Amino acid sequence: MPENVLMKMNPTRLAFIKSYIGAAVLIAIWFVLYTGSIKILKLPDLYRSYTFAALILAAALTAIAEIRTRLETYVLTDYRITERTGLLSVHESSVSWDRIADVQMHQSFIERLVGVGTIDIQSAGGDEVPEITLKRIRNVRGVKDLVDQRMLESKKAVTLPHTIPAPQESTPQKASFSDRLRMFRKQ
Repeated sequence: MPENVLMKMNPTRLAFIKSYIGAAVLIAIWFVLYTGSIKILKLPDLYRSYTFAALILAAALTAIAEIRTRLETYVLTDYRITERTGLLSVHESSVSWDRIADVQMHQSFIERLVGVGTIDIQSAGGDEVPEITLKRIRNVRGVKDLVDQRMLESKKAVTLPHTIPAPQESTPQKASFSDRLRMFRKQ
């Protein structure tokens, strides 16, 4: 049975907002210096060609930010969570839902303002370094809730294969499909 992809994501561009703002400032500086719009900052013609360094630096900042957003891909499927990093040489790490031991979410003050964050996923039997790190992702709370839900559902399926858990007091919208099916069978 093929795996269904639940979610595929990359780090968000909002995480690199400093690079984009820096590039915009450098372009503005180049424009002012090159055109001589401000009389006090008017450069002699000899130095005007050196202002193109600001444009080159702005392009480099933008390119680096764009490459960094595409270097990392995170895929959540029915069976596992996968982190893929790299451009020329690729490193891929996967952890099945039932092997996840700990999930931690981190957000700095600035990340909270722009709505991004990082999730560290530790596997059972792993060392202290997180097995998978979902860096600078959007909707970090929603992704963490999905990871927690999948982790708990897989652990229930592994540890209690022949028993039916007691019905939980929750609304039907929040109950998982398997819980609703069990409640339906009891009736």
